[in-house]
Amino acid sequence: MARFVTILGKTWQLIYPLRIGKKDHRGLCDSPHRKHPKIRVKRSLRGEERLEIYIHEMLHAAGWHLDEGYVTDFSADLARELWELGYRNITEETNG
Repeated sequence: MARFVTILGKTWQLIYPLRIGKKDHRGLCDSPHRKHPKIRVKRSLRGEERLEIYIHEMLHAAGWHLDEGYVTDFSADLARELWELGYRNITEETNG
């Protein structure tokens, strides 16, 4: 079953590959100008790190023009604060 996310009126398919591009990549967002864009989140990510990559890639989707350093810093900060506030993925918590 495919999962889709809509950000600012544009829809991306959310997928979870084992590997993404280079060995150290944890996520990737296609340009909003592509016909069928995808957001990739590395399947092995869990917890706060997975939350950080969701935020990171969805921020790219919302603001393709934003600087990578800004996106990286903002997503790490927001993930940390949401985690401290108690965010948890219920499916991950119950299924490991």
